[in-house]
Amino acid sequence: MIPLFDHFFRHAGGYGIAVLAAYLVIGLWPFNFVTANRASIGPAGGLVLARPGTAYEAQRAEKLHGLTQFSISLDLATATDGLSSFEKIFSLARSQEQMNFIVGQWKDGVVLHIPDPARQAEIHFGEYGVFRIGERTALTIVYDGMHLFLYRDGKRIKARRTGPLLLERWSREYPIVIGTDAFGRSQWKGTVYEISLWDRALTPGEIQMLSVNGQTADSRRRNGKNLHNAGGRNGRGNGSGPLIHYVFRPEFTHGTEHGGRKALAVRELGRGAPADLVIPEQFIPYERTVLAWETNWMDNKTNWQDAAVNLLGFIPFGALLFLQAARRKTAGSRQQKAGSAEICGLVIVAVAAGFAVSLSIEWLQAYLPSRDSSMRDLATNTAGTLLGALAAAWMMRQRMQGRPERTESEF
Repeated sequence: MIPLFDHFFRHAGGYGIAVLAAYLVIGLWPFNFVTANRASIGPAGGLVLARPGTAYEAQRAEKLHGLTQFSISLDLATATDGLSSFEKIFSLARSQEQMNFIVGQWKDGVVLHIPDPARQAEIHFGEYGVFRIGERTALTIVYDGMHLFLYRDGKRIKARRTGPLLLERWSREYPIVIGTDAFGRSQWKGTVYEISLWDRALTPGEIQMLSVNGQTADSRRRNGKNLHNAGGRNGRGNGSGPLIHYVFRPEFTHGTEHGGRKALAVRELGRGAPADLVIPEQFIPYERTVLAWETNWMDNKTNWQDAAVNLLGFIPFGALLFLQAARRKTAGSRQQKAGSAEICGLVIVAVAAGFAVSLSIEWLQAYLPSRDSSMRDLATNTAGTLLGALAAAWMMRQRMQGRPERTESEF
């Protein structure tokens, strides 16, 4: 064991550089800091989303407040099996922890996540067996003030009593985002043809007008147009049309700029002030997240596994950093023994260096669409560095214990 310790002591710098290079490759792969936004309007219509692809509102939809009921209608076709995570389709949210609602896909099912402030809980409402890859489907989620209902192609498939959900508490700070969350995570893949959100509960007859099955394309387009135009565009009419309405067709788009970069704008056709969408040419999420802390990360088995890998992965690095710091301190000195205070100082230096490396990686990951910048990762990486440095300090202490002072050249 002692010869092995001596070997790593002599070559700590070289091994440390090799380990650092490996961390940078693993942590920053695939180095796609500038990548195209894989979201586009198809020639025949539909917002086609691949990974990474996102669209979001250019300005906050101030009209989505003070609701007591709502109906969300989605005309879409999935291109994912939904096995990687809960993939976000349409949301009024920043993240899973900060949301008014999120509609997404998990496996072959659709799920609505919505807070229940009265019970300080979160409602997950949905059904499996809803999606088939490549099959166009009309989904409608209705809340009538006491119940949630889910319709697929005009047929009710799920109902749940919830009681009042206090929709008047919906935050004005959360944006409309399609295809990801506001930070560009939880990416969904498929085609969205139309989205609408009403401030009332649609009737079964109205929902049938929005269904795919049992109607020709022309009759469905005519019935849907009549229903969506019931309120009149920009607030004209009897006010029964949707508050939010996106039709993803080329005639409702135009070129624009967003954040000083080229983008495609999608007109919003609902009542009141329009909440137009933007589709940036480059994948730039609505908001960058640097060192995000997930409040419910312990509920996910995968997160525990990632934390363990990060912890164990930085133990060798912590040990090598400590040995390199010790070697530099003793360079040119004939004294190899060190007191407890000196060893403690070397541990602090090693942990600080490991923290700086991890912080740099996490900061850069905020600009990678396939990676997350996480406070959890920074904490576990730093903890691993500390364990490695403590282990190396203990071995160095054992190495020196009861032995005569040795010169640097003897190592």
